[in-house]
Amino acid sequence: MIKSDFNEQLLNKKEAIEMAIFKCKNCGETKEGSCTPEKCPKCGAEGTMQKKETGCCSCKC
Repeated sequence: MIKSDFNEQLLNKKEAIEMAIFKCKNCGETKEGSCTPEKCPKCGAEGTMQKKETGCCSCKC
């Protein structure tokens, strides 16, 4: 009983994490995450990842 309550709380917490898409101002690489990456995973530039505004859905339109 206690274990199932813990699992339910964990699932609820995962659903509450807001994900965003970050785009490198240097090379255009994108990365999904819950916080801004310190450096670009492709070109390695530091401080260039900026939160990208998304369209109406996950298709990035």
